[in-house]
Amino acid sequence: MVPRDIALRFSEEITDVVNHITSGISYLLELGSIDRNSLRKFQMSKEQEIKYGLRKYLIATTSFNTLIAIDSKTREVIIEEILESGEVVHLSTRAIASSPAVYKLNDHSILLKSGDRVQSFHIVENDDLAEKQYYFYSVGEQEVEGWKVVDEQVQPIWNFQLKGSEKVMKTASAFRGHQISHIPLYDREKVFFKNVDFTNIAVLTSLNHTTLGLYIINGRTGKVQYNAFKNSVNNALPVNLVYDENNVLVSYFHTRNKYFEIWTIEQYQERIENSAINMISDYLNGVPYTPQENREQTIFESEVYGSPVAIKSLYISQSKQSLTRRNLFIITRENKLYTINRDFVNTRRPRKDSKDAKGFFSNEKLPEYADLLPFNPSFYLSYDLPLSNLDSVVFSPADMESSIFVFCYGVDNFLIRTAPDKTFDMIMEDFNYLMLLVILAAGTAAILFFRRLLKLAKLKKPHLE
Repeated sequence: MVPRDIALRFSEEITDVVNHITSGISYLLELGSIDRNSLRKFQMSKEQEIKYGLRKYLIATTSFNTLIAIDSKTREVIIEEILESGEVVHLSTRAIASSPAVYKLNDHSILLKSGDRVQSFHIVENDDLAEKQYYFYSVGEQEVEGWKVVDEQVQPIWNFQLKGSEKVMKTASAFRGHQISHIPLYDREKVFFKNVDFTNIAVLTSLNHTTLGLYIINGRTGKVQYNAFKNSVNNALPVNLVYDENNVLVSYFHTRNKYFEIWTIEQYQERIENSAINMISDYLNGVPYTPQENREQTIFESEVYGSPVAIKSLYISQSKQSLTRRNLFIITRENKLYTINRDFVNTRRPRKDSKDAKGFFSNEKLPEYADLLPFNPSFYLSYDLPLSNLDSVVFSPADMESSIFVFCYGVDNFLIRTAPDKTFDMIMEDFNYLMLLVILAAGTAAILFFRRLLKLAKLKKPHLE
């Protein structure tokens, strides 16, 4: 027999659980009866929009040294101030300095002033070490030089030289500011690992105006980890280079195929894990993630896809927690903003006839490989607006992970808030509230049942002994 006080305690707990379930049912029924049309008319207050990062202030400088600030919701100009001629304005990062000896503009570049000479360096921050170290690289016509801060002085540590008529066109760093990276890729029974080293630099070169060369260089050692060339390229048309975590993307016009192509290279570790126990053990033992620097220990996968639109410039979106898919955003030659699902430019898209080692890396959840990317008119985010001479795109994540701000600027400016992964962090209209209620009730009943068994076992144990 169960003692009376324990039985009373059970009855009190059951009563509490029943009350919680009853209130939950009432809430769900009330939620289900809400008119969806009235929800669409709901307007957040200014404080709520700012709290969730859905309202921002766009701050920029113009070519006439004018600082402006614009409300993203009302499009009202909050600040408009002409800067003095002595102030240094860094247009690409929209940051302001007053000609210091050493000044860090932002997470991507610094200015060094020595006498009358002011030189710009690109910055790469290494968080893998216990103490943060800063690496820089400067770019010449036929060379890329690596630098490092040693005793508060910037000193050269390596030099990469091109030969013959090959010249540097563009460079890109894997470091795009402080961002969260998700290294493991869970696929069927295996776990792959992205090789992410934020000190890596991608260098795009031009050879004879018809050939592109791509080098991936480690910023700490200067070693070339990857090198490949593409022929039949018209270098007179727009060529773009983007580096995101382990993925390098190059866009160009192919003269024989007569359309723009997107060349994608992804870098993976040689390590492939089949045991969840090993991964849990590494996590509990605090085994740090260390990127592989040796070319022999790194696996590079590459693919080429035909673009459905003419590419003027290419970008990859960013979100707050890096949970949202980082899609491609393209400014077309017609000055329209177009987006492409990142899955379509993945190197692991499966092939039906794949019998080589690449089939081992293919992901059956991705769309099947096709030479040309699909075209969808609804992917035009600028609709049919007649925009003029768009130059660049800037992203600003909202606090709601699904939403980001996209700002295109040039002669005309265009700002839009979009959800690259759609509304995955919002409840859809066809959400099954009944199934949620059944799961909650079943979970609650299981907790009560096993709790009761445990208490009965504790009561019987002294008698058994």
